[in-house]
Amino acid sequence: MSTDLEDAPAPARKLGKREQTKQNNREAILEAAKTVFADLGYGATSVRDIIRKTGLASGTFYNYFKSKEEVFEALMDEGMRRIRPRLRAERIRSRTFEDFIRNAYRTYFDYLATDRDTF
Repeated sequence: MSTDLEDAPAPARKLGKREQTKQNNREAILEAAKTVFADLGYGATSVRDIIRKTGLASGTFYNYFKSKEEVFEALMDEGMRRIRPRLRAERIRSRTFEDFIRNAYRTYFDYLATDRDTF
């Protein structure tokens, strides 16, 4: 038998200085990659371009990502994490499969229009 205390989510712990630095570095790499991908295009972007934009050492980049492909995957994962709840809501709201497809497309394009910095 579980109690309310056992079911309650664990309180968020405060990140230590090292963990905060790691999180900040990863976010800086992802933000720089978004900018460089937008400016140069994915194909023309190199890891060196991303590193230059961050101002971090190249070794720091490779502590977090192996390649620009891995950075791109992380950006896509983040985008999907943000849109997935919207698509679930459309699935619940839609009466037919056709409604869902139509609403899912609309939701996706609305997402792209309003969250332009994601892509």
